Order: sequence, then structure tokens, then C-alpha cells
Amino acid sequence: ELKGVHHDVTGLIPIWHLMLQKIVKDIPRLTVFTLLAVFLLALFGLRTFRGTLLSLVPLVVGLLWTFGVLGVLGLDLNFISLLAIPLIVGIGIDDGVHIYHRIAEDRDLGTALAHAGKPVILTTMTTGIGFASLLLSVHRGVYSLGITSVIGVTVCLIISLFLVSVL
Repeated sequence: ELKGVHHDVTGLIPIWHLMLQKIVKDIPRLTVFTLLAVFLLALFGLRTFRGTLLSLVPLVVGLLWTFGVLGVLGLDLNFISLLAIPLIVGIGIDDGVHIYHRIAEDRDLGTALAHAGKPVILTTMTTGIGFASLLLSVHRGVYSLGITSVIGVTVCLIISLFLVSVL
């Protein structure tokens, strides 16, 4: 337990320990701020409260499912895998906004998914493939960033295609 400066505690280990404690403590708060900023930007872009909420559904549910899938697979979150959260937020909101916007514009689910579904799937797949390349790393942290990101973007895509279209 580090409570301040102590004359017999030196080196990188105490510094890393303190830094990791602070980061882990701040992650929930930063996630809330990030979601709030994304919400406000989506509200500004979509100009409807309902549309903004519907666009955020894949993101929020996708993040929750990502953590659930990681738990089911027995994969722990670590310092580096937590870096996937902002990446998942950015990609998850994109999928939801594109699908919602196309549904609102076309007023027909089939037409909307035909127009927006393929590009959303393609962009998310290429992003997922890019993240999957991190799975080749022998460094456990980089591997965990890759697996967390791949699971996150895949889950957000699936939810965007099926849940937003139903709502």
C-alpha cells in the first residue's frame, strides 16, 4: 500500500503499481465521460433524442456483451486490454449511427440494410481483421488488446444489424 513518499520504497515497481491503481480507478469515470461525449456528438449530428438513444444501443449493449464474452471465455481485463474500450466506443457508435440513419432515411428496413448493411459489415470486418493481427503477438498485453477489440467490434456489429433494425 503506497500512501505517499517513503524513504525505503524506490524503483519502477512502486511507480507502476501506483500508476496502475490510478488508471484502474479512473477507467469507469473516463468511460462515462466518453459515452457522454459520444452521446452529445451523436445528438448534434442526428438532431433527435430518440435517434441518438437508438444509435447508442449497439454501443452500450456491445460493451456489456464484450465484457460478458470475455468472462465466459475466462479472459481477464488488464491494463492494455482496457485500451480497447475507446476503440470499441468509436467503432460501435459508427455502426449504430449508420444503420439508424439509413433506416430513418429510407423508411424501409430491407432497403436500409441493403444500402448500409454491406458497408458497415465491410468496414467492421476490415477493422476486426486489423485487430486480429494483434493475436499473433507473443506479448500477452498486445494479445489481450487484440482479442478484446475483435470481440468488441464483432459484438457491436451484430447488435447494430439486428437490434437497431428491430427497435
